[in-house]
Amino acid sequence: MQINTKKTKETFISSTLKDPPPSVTLSGETVERVATLKLLGVHVSKGLKWAQHIQAFRNVLALELMTCCASIAQSVIRPVLKYAACPVWHSS
Repeated sequence: MQINTKKTKETFISSTLKDPPPSVTLSGETVERVATLKLLGVHVSKGLKWAQHIQAFRNVLALELMTCCASIAQSVIRPVLKYAACPVWHSS
């Protein structure tokens, strides 16, 4: 099995050990060590804290909410405003 070292990440999970172990090497290339990584949709940090995952979830939720609000404004509010904007009295 071929392992793509450019896509492979390593994280060290510990709250007590000050000096991390040496870096992992695959096929002569060093695997990048990161503080957080995304594993099956969950952001895992080296201290097993939820802050990174919650922030990413908030960002996605805010984007979805903005998209939803824009869709509602375009399909419900905009037609009402356009209908009310037509001239009622015609001076001819």
